[in-house]
Amino acid sequence: MMRRAEFKDMQPSQRTHTPEPEFTVFMLLKIAPECLGFTVACARELAREALAPILQKHAATVALGYFDMKFVSDRVTDIWIWRARDVQAYQRLLADLRAEPFWDRYFKVVEILAGLEEAQARKYYRRLLPALADADPVEAELGPAMQDVA
Repeated sequence: MMRRAEFKDMQPSQRTHTPEPEFTVFMLLKIAPECLGFTVACARELAREALAPILQKHAATVALGYFDMKFVSDRVTDIWIWRARDVQAYQRLLADLRAEPFWDRYFKVVEILAGLEEAQARKYYRRLLPALADADPVEAELGPAMQDVA
């Protein structure tokens, strides 16, 4: 499967982080056994063909964070973190993902956890820790420990 750096390469240059997203989805995935044997070049090509157009189409309203969990979890091999401006933006993205042939072939969705970031807490923590205001949204929320996993 693709590494985080490969996902960065296929995203538009602005890294597709949406400003102040309202809706976050943690999509826990389990890669299909056949994909474990893919070469990096093969996985990259599949991502470019299937995922890149969808990411580009939704870049203005949805951002993807990607974490490789193969070496720390047996239940989940990858976590995709979708940050969307609103629920409808995520629903449009998901409809496009499900329409692709790779959906349910190369991976299975183990669980989807969705939620809204609590606005008052976000404001409080940013005042408490000013460094969070300028941080990458995914890194700011998950912390440096998760960056080692990715």
